Amino acid sequence: MSKNLMMSVTTAKRKEQETVTENLHSKTFLSWMNSQFSHKNFPLLDPSKDLFSQLSDGVFLCRLMEALYGKKVVGKVKENATTEIQKLENVSLAIDFLKSQKVNVTVSSKDIVDGNRKLTLGLVWRLVLDHNLLDPSQASEDLSIVQRNKQAKANLLAFCQKQVSPYGVKVEDLTNSWYDGRAFCALVHSIDSSLLDWNKVQQGNDAQNLKTAFDAAEKLGIHKMLDVEDMIQSDLDAKPDEKCIMTYLSEFPPIFFERLQKASFIFNSFFSLLIKTQKNEQSDQEELKRRELLLSQKSKEEEDKQRTEIERHRNEQRN
Repeated sequence: MSKNLMMSVTTAKRKEQETVTENLHSKTFLSWMNSQFSHKNFPLLDPSKDLFSQLSDGVFLCRLMEALYGKKVVGKVKENATTEIQKLENVSLAIDFLKSQKVNVTVSSKDIVDGNRKLTLGLVWRLVLDHNLLDPSQASEDLSIVQRNKQAKANLLAFCQKQVSPYGVKVEDLTNSWYDGRAFCALVHSIDSSLLDWNKVQQGNDAQNLKTAFDAAEKLGIHKMLDVEDMIQSDLDAKPDEKCIMTYLSEFPPIFFERLQKASFIFNSFFSLLIKTQKNEQSDQEELKRRELLLSQKSKEEEDKQRTEIERHRNEQRN
């Protein structure tokens, strides 16, 4: 085989792998976006249609800004954009909004309208990182893409390791440690133990473990962003990669901390009520003692008065 032919074959294989990876990313990112839309009761993207064509008119991107940041873009969104100019104007509204939020956007409106797969996926990935995996200081526009990814990965890995460590499940990364489903089950169980029976989670039963975890996570409000069939692929290159798994896992920390906050609020409310009740009981006891003291004093006064009257009467008889 000639050198040129070998290079052509290598290039073709690389492009084929890039397409497989992009398809996995687009499927996961579409589900992630629909998860954000569902929280706001916004219209959803159609999973059966191409993600890039659905984002190209800018309408869904503008809705995504509102879903993530709780603010509408500045300007009128053309809901039925058909011409390229209208689509460019819509996408520009979304990009300008991100810039106003100090997000360093490197993609252009034309890239999105033209359906540039790599750059469009890069924009969505940036939103995933900033929304769930980085705190405001870490989401600074001064961070490079490599630094941003590294910090987000460290944050998420630390969270997952802390959650699953009591279950004896080793989580050493955000890829291979998750393919058998046990880590997912442990993570769900750590947040709500009523959603699955941990004793039924078995090593070597990957497909069932994954299905159990994804079904249970859905009850937490986490959309199914990963397919069991993809996760158990024998070809490692065909499995969801780190970005796919991180995108799905990124939904867990907010739910965990939200539940923790609610539990803390309930505890604090109960504790406050308990203190208030104890104070009321203490006040009641003090009032009772006060009344008893007054009654005792009144009785003593009556006795003294009676004695004085008797003594006066005796003196009168003597005289």
